[in-house]
Amino acid sequence: MGRLRLSECRNTVIVCAARSVVVADCRGLVVHTLTPQRPLLVGSRTQGVTLAPLNIHYPKLKHHMAKAQLQSHINMWNRPLHLGIEGVLSGACEVMNPEDFQLLVIPFTQTHPIDGRPPLLPPGLPHEFAKVCVPLDLLLMSMYL
Repeated sequence: MGRLRLSECRNTVIVCAARSVVVADCRGLVVHTLTPQRPLLVGSRTQGVTLAPLNIHYPKLKHHMAKAQLQSHINMWNRPLHLGIEGVLSGACEVMNPEDFQLLVIPFTQTHPIDGRPPLLPPGLPHEFAKVCVPLDLLLMSMYL
């Protein structure tokens, strides 16, 4: 329950909160995730995978996460484990640079801070990623006022 398995994806962007994420034989994949387990990359054909923190927020996200028993402070998105026939492999995966991070914005009417955070920042977003989003967040907030 709660496992996302991606198999043979090519040039795809995935946004998810899941108990575990498994990537098998994918190329050119970007995964924005919040997961309490290390993302698992399997298969010798897995290459060009980029991992990033969850980049979406909507008013009921925290409620949905609670129902799925996911907590924002337990997030292993940036600690992948790549297993191949020869054991642990390296080089197939990278962690996204904060300067390349972009929010996925869904229009909604709630513009006041949520849990003390600006309304567009996802829960558990690392500080180095949040600080590149603040100018965009302020711009979008001004459009609603």
